[in-house]
Amino acid sequence: MRIATILLLLPLLAIPATAAVIDDFQAGETTLGREGLVPPSTVDATRLDPTLEHIVGGICEVTLEKSAGTVDQPYVAIFLGSEGEMGVATYNSTFDCEATWTLVYGADGPMDADLTDHDADAILIDLVSGDMATGPRPVPMTIAVTGGGATASATVDLIEAGLYTLAFSEFPGVDFSHVDRIEITMTQDPATCDAVDFALGSIITGSLQAVVGSHDESWGGVKSLFR
Repeated sequence: MRIATILLLLPLLAIPATAAVIDDFQAGETTLGREGLVPPSTVDATRLDPTLEHIVGGICEVTLEKSAGTVDQPYVAIFLGSEGEMGVATYNSTFDCEATWTLVYGADGPMDADLTDHDADAILIDLVSGDMATGPRPVPMTIAVTGGGATASATVDLIEAGLYTLAFSEFPGVDFSHVDRIEITMTQDPATCDAVDFALGSIITGSLQAVVGSHDESWGGVKSLFR
């Protein structure tokens, strides 16, 4: 496991409109595990995007597996942005919570998605807020990609707000011009990352050579979502 490359937030720049979107959290609002779910429990939801503009392949399966916590925490919530605002996927927990949540694209069949347009050579993960820097208390995110008959995975540690990058070269054998399935897993273990809250703004592809910024957000800007 490694610490991902983090690009500093540049408020005057924006994520390129030409990037291939894996998920920008503008479709399929849902909340999992908030009320009345006593661990150990597993819940899931299906997010749909008929436009194919916001979710690669048009469908995302979300699963939350609560191993420890209370009836209302930890939980996952995906909030859609209103016009002109970003959507976010949030994770909320208190102390002694343990959970794994996954986002699966292509669960209903091979997507055959081309993620290499516009010279893309990396997956970009926009962490717009988080309270894991003290300590630190990293949350591992593992991305497994299947394409061209090969499957490979890479892991980054989410710690503080910023743009994390995973180069395509870190997924040996995978053909990113014919991606059939993507599975993203995030794990909270109280032994290493207790009482964490964070929000993802988008997961896209882009070029490591391009100047790439991120959403001008802060912990204060999205703190109201963690309730």
